[in-house]
Amino acid sequence: MENKTELSEQEKQELLEKIVALKQLPGLEINLCGSWVWIGGDTKPNKDALKSLGCWWAAKKKLWYWHCESETRRHYKKSIPIEEIEAKYGKQTISRAS
Repeated sequence: MENKTELSEQEKQELLEKIVALKQLPGLEINLCGSWVWIGGDTKPNKDALKSLGCWWAAKKKLWYWHCESETRRHYKKSIPIEEIEAKYGKQTISRAS
């Protein structure tokens, strides 16, 4: 599960732009774990906006997420709990739901 490659400058820019766009949506909690963005909080009213930003719903985690296309190369057969992901990659809170 570990990310062995650095993000390119283009991917870093894409990540930054995605975070800026997500911060415009009210009531969200936005966390960065490695190069993945995990979105919780009051997501239901923001569902269409999250989809339009390219985010996906993780039903077992009950969170939305987004990652750069280069991160799609890994496929797992089991769901990894968000707590395990945060323990491995760290968690940086970008925005807290208000």
